[in-house]
Amino acid sequence: MELRKAIQSVQEAAYLQQCIQQIDQAKLQRFRRKAEHTKVQIETLCANGERLPASDLAVTFVRLHAENQTALQVKKCTELAPGIVPQFSVATFDGSVNGRHICDL
Repeated sequence: MELRKAIQSVQEAAYLQQCIQQIDQAKLQRFRRKAEHTKVQIETLCANGERLPASDLAVTFVRLHAENQTALQVKKCTELAPGIVPQFSVATFDGSVNGRHICDL
């Protein structure tokens, strides 16, 4: 069973990588920079015990980019790798994924 999970993870990673490579790389880099900046801000808030502001920032980021074409392409790619990338609905995102607060991921 563990071997099957490992093989599935490798396959998902390959699908994810192949899909991501099809996205305009300049646009993808701009989106990654924004996401990385927001991630650092969220991690800082979490480290300071500010869980509500951290989840609020995550929700704001997701909602701001909900219709961004690059973000939509990335989201579509992550759906190819559900075992690797936590899945969530943009419409109902509340700062938690699968019942786990953004600070606990």
